[in-house]
Amino acid sequence: MKNIPEGISLVLGTATVPPLAQLPTDMHATPLPYLSSLALDPQGNIYAVEPRSDFSRNPLSRLLKVNPQGSVTVVAEVPLMGGGTMADRGGVAVDRTGNVFVATGIGGRNCGFSFCDRSGTIIRVSPGGATTTLVFPTAGNALSPATDIVPNRITTDATGNLYVSSDRITDLVNWTYSTTITKFSPSGVRLWQSAAALSFLPGRTVELVADAAGNVFVGGNPIRKLTPEGVVSDVPGQTVFFGEIRGMAIDDAGNLYVAEYTNHVIRKVTPASVITTVVGTLGQERIDLGTLPGSIARPSGVAVDCAGTVLYVSSGNALLRVKLPQ
Repeated sequence: MKNIPEGISLVLGTATVPPLAQLPTDMHATPLPYLSSLALDPQGNIYAVEPRSDFSRNPLSRLLKVNPQGSVTVVAEVPLMGGGTMADRGGVAVDRTGNVFVATGIGGRNCGFSFCDRSGTIIRVSPGGATTTLVFPTAGNALSPATDIVPNRITTDATGNLYVSSDRITDLVNWTYSTTITKFSPSGVRLWQSAAALSFLPGRTVELVADAAGNVFVGGNPIRKLTPEGVVSDVPGQTVFFGEIRGMAIDDAGNLYVAEYTNHVIRKVTPASVITTVVGTLGQERIDLGTLPGSIARPSGVAVDCAGTVLYVSSGNALLRVKLPQ
């Protein structure tokens, strides 16, 4: 990464941002139209979920691998459950040994309705390409009790524990929902589930990321922190109201990077809760390459290297690389 110039550069796609109304019905028919989640492995490969934009009941999305030179490989085709928006279509995480995990359940916003099959899986892809499916069955078409798992977003910590978010509708009349976080050991044993459901603004996918110590940060307003034992608190000192969060990443120093879809920026939150905009210009919905802060459009995923020097951002029809100033 030493030879990457500071600023924003294009890895894949185009810097032209189409209106949302012009997104194609079949996301697979065009090159890199949208990526809903990003993760980075120890070798610098990027993994991303490429969803379909139609609202079929059982859409088939793809898990993509993008190497540091920009070559794309389809690692797996992923059946994602139920309807929902593109933001709901799966989460991806990579552990430090190179195993890739994809959450295939869309969460609770649509799962209160009869067309949702109320099941969810986690697909694990080993560094050698072997695929294993971990199944978390739920209770038919009924609303999910708090102990059900419908994997929506997923993250891992330094020891290989998995953390899975599961959304569920709590009030169909007022269209509110809550999220629980469940921790699993590397062997799949359930260790804990957040004792109190985390309530968030309606209509938003909840993002999450774990630091090296096993603390989990959950994207919302405010951003919340779960200790390794599952104790919930708000991250202190939050003076910014974040836009719709569609991606979170964390470096080894504990700095959070938050992709704000509606504000068109990436913000950095330090362990001391100092919040700054590192990529993009608030309210500018376009892609401007080159000098930071530049502009990005509708960021829907973010990944960061361990040192916090290089970000990868899914923005509009593009995958961007951002070399931060040191």
